[in-house]
Amino acid sequence: MIQLLLLFAAGAPSPLYPLYQAEWGFGPTAVTLVFALYAFGLLAALIVTGSLSDHIGPRSVLIASLLVGSRR
Repeated sequence: MIQLLLLFAAGAPSPLYPLYQAEWGFGPTAVTLVFALYAFGLLAALIVTGSLSDHIGPRSVLIASLLVGSRR
C-alpha cells in the first residue's frame, strides 16, 4: 500500500505547474524546463536509491525516505 502511494506521489508536482505558471508569470518554455529538470532529478534519485536499496535493504531506504519527506 505504501509503495502505491509513493508511486502516485512521484508525479504529484505535475498538476501544480500550470498554477505556478499563472501565479509567477512563467512562459511555456520555463514550465517545460521546470518539468524536465524535475523528471531528470527524479530519475537520478531513483537510480541512486535503487542501488542503495540493494546494499542496505529496501525497508531501510523506505524508512529514510519517509523521514526525509516528513521534515517539512
